Amino acid sequence: MEESISTQTTVSGRIQRRSMSNTNEKNPMHTLKNINLINVLYVGSRSNIANILHGATADDETRLNVITVRTISDASRTLSEGPIECIVSDYDLADGTGIEFLRTIRSENISIPFILYPAEGSEKIASKAISAGVSEYIHQGSNSRQWNYVVDQIVTTVKKSQSQPSSDEVINQLSSLIEHTPIGIIQWDENLRLERINTCATDILGESKEELQKTSLEEIISTLTTVDNEITSQHLSSSDHCKFEFLSPNQEDNKYMRYEWRNHVLSDEDNNTISAFTYIQRCDNRGQSAGRIEYKTIIESLSDAVYVLDEKGLFTYVNEEFVELVGYDRKKIIGNSPSLIKNEKDVTKGKHKLRSLLSDDGSETVTFEITLQRADGTTVLCEDHMGVLPYDGDTFEGSVGVLRDITEQRKQEKLFEAFVEGTDDIVSVVDSDGTIQYQEPSVKHILGYSPDEVTDKNIWQYIHPDDREAIKSEFFSFKSSPDEKLNNVEYRVRHSNGSWKWMEANGSDQSDCPAVSGYIINSRDISPRKEREQQLQLFDRVLRHNLRNDLNVIRGSADTIKSKSSSEAAWLASKVVNNSDKLLATANKQRKIMRILRDKPTQVGQNLYSIIQEVVADMESNYPNAVFNIDCPNDTVVTVADHFSSVIREAIQNSIIHSNTENPKVDVVVTDAEEQTTISISDQGPPVPKMEQRILTDVENQTPLYHGSGLGLWLIKVIVDRSGGTASFAQTSEPGNTLEINILE
Repeated sequence: MEESISTQTTVSGRIQRRSMSNTNEKNPMHTLKNINLINVLYVGSRSNIANILHGATADDETRLNVITVRTISDASRTLSEGPIECIVSDYDLADGTGIEFLRTIRSENISIPFILYPAEGSEKIASKAISAGVSEYIHQGSNSRQWNYVVDQIVTTVKKSQSQPSSDEVINQLSSLIEHTPIGIIQWDENLRLERINTCATDILGESKEELQKTSLEEIISTLTTVDNEITSQHLSSSDHCKFEFLSPNQEDNKYMRYEWRNHVLSDEDNNTISAFTYIQRCDNRGQSAGRIEYKTIIESLSDAVYVLDEKGLFTYVNEEFVELVGYDRKKIIGNSPSLIKNEKDVTKGKHKLRSLLSDDGSETVTFEITLQRADGTTVLCEDHMGVLPYDGDTFEGSVGVLRDITEQRKQEKLFEAFVEGTDDIVSVVDSDGTIQYQEPSVKHILGYSPDEVTDKNIWQYIHPDDREAIKSEFFSFKSSPDEKLNNVEYRVRHSNGSWKWMEANGSDQSDCPAVSGYIINSRDISPRKEREQQLQLFDRVLRHNLRNDLNVIRGSADTIKSKSSSEAAWLASKVVNNSDKLLATANKQRKIMRILRDKPTQVGQNLYSIIQEVVADMESNYPNAVFNIDCPNDTVVTVADHFSSVIREAIQNSIIHSNTENPKVDVVVTDAEEQTTISISDQGPPVPKMEQRILTDVENQTPLYHGSGLGLWLIKVIVDRSGGTASFAQTSEPGNTLEINILE
């Protein structure tokens, strides 16, 4: 066996080797007495793990002492040589795997905490480890928080193990029960040598416990006057629930009594004998007690509240956990019926479940919920796990059950349900591979799916192909790191109508929470925000184009002025002024657009007639030669976005500016129908270029704009969209342009 590693490595963070002499300089021995050492056996070849863990501290009172070996055989030898409180094992070992070592440990009934810490883990390895009885499974990480987590898991697992009763303690709890039962009970080891025997059995066999412990099973059987002389120890060790009858003299009158010997063999998955139990009772008393106390069932269930009922449904045994749970004295419970702790409805439910167990096609155990009535009047929600005691022939001998308090679990579930149902976000619970286990109802109004449509479906199928791999990487990275969270991840999700919505997701690992048992993904619709971002990007592109062109004209004209005659200079100066005015107007429009885009979109009811009259009044003062024809009912009210007056202003001003006439004419006609209101603004100017017309229908694919009206059209598009309406240029046979704006009622 390799020598254990003792390291002085110091790691930043909470994991560090503490110097005890510095903890209490006046009295170092005081520190030594208060330090709790946990002896950890590390099995593997990754020296960095042992180096980091050795001397690590989880708190001020607990420190790890790590012993390192590389093979399963050396590990087994170390376990036999001294106290080990926790095993940390790699998966790939020199003489086998960590799971093979774990199975060996558990087959020997060693309950020591076992943590599997593979270099490269997988769902398959994790599943096998859990099936083999692993205490914790930890995926390999690299940061200091990972090491902190490993140390915490070691300490937590060890303390949890120490807080539960040991096997010896469990046996001690049963000793009184076994000693006072009228059935002779014997426990044998894997070699069929006597391990434990009660007084009833020694009286029947006529030998002391000390003498019988020196004798094999075969030798004991050979001393009995058997009714069936063909019974042998080999037969007993290879047959479960084997029985035979024998004669033994009564100690009082030396007369022979007939007894029944019943044997129950416990084997591992390879059919190797682990232990065996013998039950001995008088044949004429068989119906009174046989099988009412099934040793194997009780010893496997003592960590929870355990009860045994006889064939009449009366309590014959309860453990301490049961007494503590119900709050009644044991004397009050024994001999009473379940109606003591259950209401009539739950008693009836229990009888119905028992009948299903006794049916020909019934299962071995059933689980159902009951409301337990405690002695102090309070109630506790419990799961009742019930099975039937083994019996021969048609004679039912009773049932055994385990009660488990699930009050807190149900409380967590209700809190979780209240949380997810009260949020406007989409709350999903997914398992480790992304399959949706639970879907909150808000998915219907956000994405158009009912919860049932997406439950049990893989979440990746709804994510945009361009975003899928990146999101998968984020999810599996978050899933493999216990302390990490999924924060503000943006991606596109397919709506039921085929469109794509932008979502922002946050996630947390709730796999250890009974109410969740998975990963919570909280998704928020950020499509409006993404749309605004795209609009701002487009605005920036358009604005930069217009400003660049105008500034180039100004700079070019100004440079030419210096070298030209005075007459030419005057003409060029006028161009400088005109383009400066255009630049100033663009800047002013920029400020207006930026202000609109920063504001959160809101809709209000506005009088359309008043808006048009106000805009036209301003236009008449600025453009006195313009002619306006207005046809609008004075009571037309529409629900539109803030700044809707800018839509009317931009449309009318564009018609005037680009009319190319001294007396521009603008017609404004409003038609107020039942389902929508239509605003038509017509002029007699040259046609608006197709490229600029597409501004109203295709925001994402803009091409450079040829004149300043493009920016105004884009502003119209933004505000009309926020109003839930549409804007487009109508096809007319008359010269000029007609802009139609439709607002839905």
